[in-house]
Amino acid sequence: LDGRDGGTGWGVVALKDAKEGEVMIRLPASTLLTYDDECEPALQALIQKVPAELWGARLGLRLLAERAKGPESRWAAYIGLLPIQFKGIPMFFHGDAIRALQYPPVSVQVGRRCQFLIDFAAKIAQVRGTKDDPFTEAEVDANALGWALAAVSSRAYRVAGPDQPAAMLPLIDMANHSFDNNCGARPHDDGGIEMYAKRDIKAGEALLMNYGNLPNDFLMLDYGFIIPGNPHDYISLRFDDVLLENARMASRMSAEAFGDLENLPRWQEEPLEKLGLVGQGVRNVEVKLGGEKGVDGRLVGALRILYARKASEIRDVPLRQLTDLDFSLSHGSDVRVLSTLLGAAAVAINGFPTTLKDDAAELIKLVQDPESDDNMRMALEFRMAKKNSVMNVLQNLSNRLKALSEEVKSADGGKMVSKQGNGVDKPKGFGTGGPTRSG
Repeated sequence: LDGRDGGTGWGVVALKDAKEGEVMIRLPASTLLTYDDECEPALQALIQKVPAELWGARLGLRLLAERAKGPESRWAAYIGLLPIQFKGIPMFFHGDAIRALQYPPVSVQVGRRCQFLIDFAAKIAQVRGTKDDPFTEAEVDANALGWALAAVSSRAYRVAGPDQPAAMLPLIDMANHSFDNNCGARPHDDGGIEMYAKRDIKAGEALLMNYGNLPNDFLMLDYGFIIPGNPHDYISLRFDDVLLENARMASRMSAEAFGDLENLPRWQEEPLEKLGLVGQGVRNVEVKLGGEKGVDGRLVGALRILYARKASEIRDVPLRQLTDLDFSLSHGSDVRVLSTLLGAAAVAINGFPTTLKDDAAELIKLVQDPESDDNMRMALEFRMAKKNSVMNVLQNLSNRLKALSEEVKSADGGKMVSKQGNGVDKPKGFGTGGPTRSG
């Protein structure tokens, strides 16, 4: 390939100028590596043992079966160009690097993936050398499965639709990622796939695809890289009484009347059920801080519901407004909700064992050390990005709370109101001109 894309690795570039809509690469159906009816019965039987949601593992088995064929495989040349190792993917991190992530949701996911590889490798070992062995007696252990899963997760597309098998797309899958991508992929009438220009492209320009508006969790788990300042990055928090109480304590809102998740009146329980936060079978629900919205709307709605003193305060308010951070319910509610959200963000940032200042100093040492561990550096950059996303939320919420206080002060003729501001309504949303409603 002709050059590199900004140091991010080998990629695909345009060999000539192209106009918007022009086809850059077209792959006939025969070049797509997928799992379909074409697979041998023994391979199909093994694929069916993998849960449908683990589509990457299903496609990985097909990849291993083709690799076992050697030069006889239709995809031999393509498979020979795949990396031997996939750097930056946590599934291959050592223990210290996993712990350095400081983020349990990713650590748990890595553990689950590794356990699946070990367990499924044992199933494959049971059929090795028999008529049910789809790998022509080639040894397929957990390491081989890990390689295949990494190859698939970092390269496969589901262009044909969410309900259709994913496919590996030779050459197209060499395109690097950008949220501001200049190319897209779409099915062709002949069953193949084509990459097309989403805007005019100059000769020599890298062809970039959007792998999805994903947080750094999934970019790192599946592709082996993160994006500092990723606008889609967020931190997950378990929604339960512990989070709510800690957030209220951190924001000094513990004295305010507040609903108990274990003993709610029906007028509070019903809207929370509609938000999917409580109810029969609801367990381990997570809410998000960060991302494009800044705060998970469900958490905003839950706080408004739980702080409500009587049903009439929320009865006629649609859920879409209760969950909208820009909507104003009443001054008192706005203050309590914003303060508690600030408390939740503080709880999140304080949950990390190191500070951003500590991380920055450690990163400098790793950068200056030519023998430093790349995985440790990736883990460090990952957790710094997580903390920065929460810090952005803290700043945004602080600005909103400050604007709210200034608006009320102005409306009161320059006089300060009480902290709770009971009975005083904001003239607009949380500083962004949202709709109003009397408290």
